[in-house]
Amino acid sequence: MKSLRIVLIIAIFALSAITGFSENDLIYILTILIFAVFVFFEIRTVYLNKKNQSLSFFKSAALKIVYIILLGFTFMFIKDLSLAFGDSEKNKFKTVHTNNSEVERANGAFNFISYIEDLKDAASAFSSKADTINYKNKSFEFLTIKCEPKKQENKILIIGSVHGDEPAGALSIPLLLKDLVQNSEKYKNTALYILSPMNPVGLAFTSRQNENGCNINRDFESKTQIETNYIINAITDFKPDLILDLHENHGWYKTCLRANELCGNAFGELVCKNLSEDKIELATEAFDNDNLKPKGWDKQTLYRKLLRKIVKFGDLRSYGESNNIPVIVLECDQSLPIEKRIAICLSTIQASILNFKLLRKEKRNEI
Repeated sequence: MKSLRIVLIIAIFALSAITGFSENDLIYILTILIFAVFVFFEIRTVYLNKKNQSLSFFKSAALKIVYIILLGFTFMFIKDLSLAFGDSEKNKFKTVHTNNSEVERANGAFNFISYIEDLKDAASAFSSKADTINYKNKSFEFLTIKCEPKKQENKILIIGSVHGDEPAGALSIPLLLKDLVQNSEKYKNTALYILSPMNPVGLAFTSRQNENGCNINRDFESKTQIETNYIINAITDFKPDLILDLHENHGWYKTCLRANELCGNAFGELVCKNLSEDKIELATEAFDNDNLKPKGWDKQTLYRKLLRKIVKFGDLRSYGESNNIPVIVLECDQSLPIEKRIAICLSTIQASILNFKLLRKEKRNEI
């Protein structure tokens, strides 16, 4: 029986780690079934040995239950830790890796040239600069756009499409710039520094990765990519009060805002309230957080913070936190039509500007 117990424990440990790295639901189900067998044998052992135990049956059973629960938490932690390691190391290809499902959803490849022309046209009313990333003897442009009113109370850095298979962020920027011209009163106290598309090669090829096959949003720890360092230099130059990083979640759950610890809950609650008023359906759960309160506001759980202390994700939220900058990552529901996703990006930017005073007060601990 002892040898069987050891075999079961080893099997559960190994499968828990494999489940995390592979994100395979079948392996996860197999792990749960093996753990159920292990629990059965443990309970059976207590029952069969109840006459030979120095402790009372109930005390022995209680200790065994505590033991089983602790083992269960250990197995779950191993699974989540391996998942975190897998996520931090994910998408290390040698070149761009086209997301074919997103190409199919978009009825063909993304028209990158048309987008850049539209972006340049919309940016002509502001101070802007084009830079290029070279790939396969072609140049792919991205823009830095500065919208700076005379009176600046708030400074927001907006980043569009760090992941090239999440186009809504980039596509929202020309519309934002047009709104800045037409409704300048709404933005009169807010300076905007816009980087888009921040993964131009990825956007052109519908790839999550950049031209080197790197997930840019896992590179803020090692800082190996041109795009990563461009963002870092923009942060150093602009010194934003808030960073809005526009992403999409590939339809895994409804829209939510993933915030680092410097974004106050009262601010998040008001932003999410504004999004709801715009008839945007917000998530009640996302990734490891299955009880978002308010809806759509995804602050890291204590458990997730522990994992992030162990595993360096190298993402922008963590970089912002280490540099005392609030960061909100919009995770737009990608199961929606592209027009709706673009509208969600715009609503998030506008709601953040509208409630910015509250964010500033929270950071100063004035409320």
